[in-house]
Parts: sequence; C-alpha cells; structure tokens
Amino acid sequence: MNECEAIGKKYLPVTRAESLNNTCLIDFKDPELKQEVEDLVMCEDRCSFEEDYEECMETCLDTIDKSVAGSIVVDKQTLEIKESTIPVSCSLFFVEEENGHGTYVFSLERQEEILKQLEKAGCDAMDGGWMHPHEFVPEPVEIEEEYPAICYVHVKSKGEGKCRLPVVLQILGMQKQQASLDAFIETV
Repeated sequence: MNECEAIGKKYLPVTRAESLNNTCLIDFKDPELKQEVEDLVMCEDRCSFEEDYEECMETCLDTIDKSVAGSIVVDKQTLEIKESTIPVSCSLFFVEEENGHGTYVFSLERQEEILKQLEKAGCDAMDGGWMHPHEFVPEPVEIEEEYPAICYVHVKSKGEGKCRLPVVLQILGMQKQQASLDAFIETV
C-alpha cells in the first residue's frame, strides 16, 4: 500500500490514490451514499415507462455510480485540502419544517451554518451543487419539484495549513470521531 492509499483509507472508501509531488489525489465512493441515491432515484420505477427499459436502467445506474464518485487533493504531511469535489447526502442541508409533519425542506440557514463551520476550519472557495432524481435517466422529465438525490461540496484551503481532511469530513457528517467538532477544530 502506498503512502497516499494509506492516508485515504484512514478516512474514506478509496477507489484510487496517487502521489503527485507533495500531495495525494484520492478518489473515493461511499457505498452507503450510493445506496441512498439509488433509493431516492428509483431507476426501475423511472425506467418502467421508457421505450428502451434496459438502456434506461443502464444509463440510470451508471449515472448514479458516477454521481457518488468524489475526489480530493491533500497535502501529504498536513492533510490540508488543496481542491475537492465531495459528494454528500443532501439530508445535510435539509431540516424538518416547523409544522412537524415529517416534511423536510432545504434550509439556507443550515447551509450557511455548514459553510461557517468550514470557514472556521480554514476552508475557502466553497460552493456546492446537486442532482435531482429525474436527471439520472436518458430523457429526464420533471413532474413536480423534487428533493435533490445527491449534493456536492467543493472546498479548498485558504492556504494557512488548515482545512484539513479529517475536520472537513467531520463537518460534512462523513467521519465519526470521538472528539467534539469544536475541540477538533481548535487543535488545527
């Protein structure tokens, strides 16, 4: 196992790890996230009315597989994130409506809270994106407003030796650690 693979496997389900000078390029796919996206997209249901069911299913499943692929470039010594595309569960940005009827809505406040945590951790150039379930089939038709099936976060360090991989993964709910988030960030 090479150095970058060892670094990656400590934090992520690695699919590829390569050394690039003093950095590691780590590609990964989270099988739990993939299952969540498959459950939300429901390829079989979406393709059941398509003329070419098999082609639709192949396209849908392939798109899901590609959508959950993430990539991070980190400094080998500090684990500072140099650039990234991190697929995450969209539930990270949704909160239950105040009426308490189990309806979840996208929350700008929750998004801002996460962005503030990332900024506090030394991250910059943060933006995101998402894909809705209807976008996974060859000829997408949006019948009604859908919750996104998968979300993405793009972060990189401000260049202060911070925005470290374990901290970012914990903020994004991808890393379970013993220390609280605030205590962990203070050590960075």
